[in-house]
Amino acid sequence: MNDNVIQFPDREQRIEMAQFEAHLEEHDKLVDSVTTMIDVHAHGIITSSDEVDWGHMMEAMLHLSYLCGIRSGMDENTVNDLIQTSRVIEVEFDE
Repeated sequence: MNDNVIQFPDREQRIEMAQFEAHLEEHDKLVDSVTTMIDVHAHGIITSSDEVDWGHMMEAMLHLSYLCGIRSGMDENTVNDLIQTSRVIEVEFDE
């Protein structure tokens, strides 16, 4: 029987959720930091090369994305699905 009662998480579940959210926030900060480091390196490569352009960089990054997925333990299909469904918006900051 469904009495439309919402089961709120107990204390232990709330603690687990808080730990999960804290870990997720830490993960996001780490990913943002690595992204910034890679972006700085990419700008350096583009600036210091007469032949490498952003198209070359994008192709190399896609290749590297695939390799990173495989190296992290994902199977080929999962990596391909992630790459095909990814949407990223560039955020510009005031200089």
